Amino acid sequence: MPTGPTIHALKRGFTMIELLVVMAIIIVITSISIPTIDAMTSPKHALRKEGRKIMQLMAEARMMAMSRKVQVDLRIDPETRKVRMLETRAFQNQETGDSMFQSSETDTSLYEKVLVLDEEYSLESFTANDVVTANEDSVFQTLEEVPTLGNEEGTTDQLAVSFTHFGGSNGGGITLTVEEIQLHIAADILTGRPKMVKRRQDD
Repeated sequence: MPTGPTIHALKRGFTMIELLVVMAIIIVITSISIPTIDAMTSPKHALRKEGRKIMQLMAEARMMAMSRKVQVDLRIDPETRKVRMLETRAFQNQETGDSMFQSSETDTSLYEKVLVLDEEYSLESFTANDVVTANEDSVFQTLEEVPTLGNEEGTTDQLAVSFTHFGGSNGGGITLTVEEIQLHIAADILTGRPKMVKRRQDD
């Protein structure tokens, strides 16, 4: 049976110093976690997350173009917020005299993959002429006004990027917008590799 001093030790509570140490630990953990949670819910974090999906789709399109010897396009539909990876043209080897070259066959028009974005995002395509720099330190841009969806031609389907059978591209890209913040993703003309870029703003 426990003795008197042991029972007294079991009933002893926390000292003031122990409580202060525990409170200090809780405050430190809270001060570290709140900015992290804040950053994870920010528009820029959401843009980077969706941007990675588009970059992955661009990389898949590039690999498909090289492996199948076809032209693969990424087309966007701003109204439905869809990015389509489309096999558009096949190539075949032809021999003429001592040389061998490749010529295009008929369009194949085979959809390979479709990426659908959430309602808060808007999509827009741009060309290689719109790219200013590939400096990733300042890839985000802020809009004064959120652009309206669609285009002047009356169709919402737009060609964004076209990958060739040797791995290059037309240098085009896709702009993602959420809460007046934009992220621009383009394919390199020579290598076809996707990258975050800064886009020239219209005057």
